[in-house]
Amino acid sequence: RYGGVWADPTTLCMKPLSQWLDLGDAGFFAFSKPGFDREMSSWFMASKKNGYIITKMYESYKNYWRKRAGHKLENHNSFVNTYLSHPRLQWIWFSWLGVLYKRYPYFSIHYMFGVMLKRDSHFRLLWGESKKHSAVGPNMPAKTGMRKLINQEIIDLVNGKEPVLKMTWKGFDSDIASDGNTVAGYILGSLSRQ
Repeated sequence: RYGGVWADPTTLCMKPLSQWLDLGDAGFFAFSKPGFDREMSSWFMASKKNGYIITKMYESYKNYWRKRAGHKLENHNSFVNTYLSHPRLQWIWFSWLGVLYKRYPYFSIHYMFGVMLKRDSHFRLLWGESKKHSAVGPNMPAKTGMRKLINQEIIDLVNGKEPVLKMTWKGFDSDIASDGNTVAGYILGSLSRQ
């Protein structure tokens, strides 16, 4: 209803929004293509007030959860979750079979987005017109791991290539945060150098 920006607590803005965020005619932004099975990332999203995409996502997701009170999260690495992550099979999570199974996928919001792209032509049109920025670069620190030793790719990301970096709380503690040779330590240290 109000529009605005959602950023997970594990994201770091490396550039002011005014320098890079453009909602364009679609009135929506999310980093795109974080994996073969997902069209968008949910860790950073922005929308104009009463934006069509975010409103439809909210309505669909609210309806999804009305039917699934008490369902449990399916382990992200389970066979079922892996098998049903294929784009041609994601619909199963949103069918009566998904209701009977009493589980939901880790990437449920992402898969719901994919369902909306298939079912709603205006949603698909707006997403197609939106400015795309790949999630691969910004997500690299989280994928690499906070404890890993710093590498040139991470250094390049920190030095201006990406407007937002996705971190993770997994494996994060004060020892690595202060070690400038780790991914976490280097990134956090760069913030104090700015």
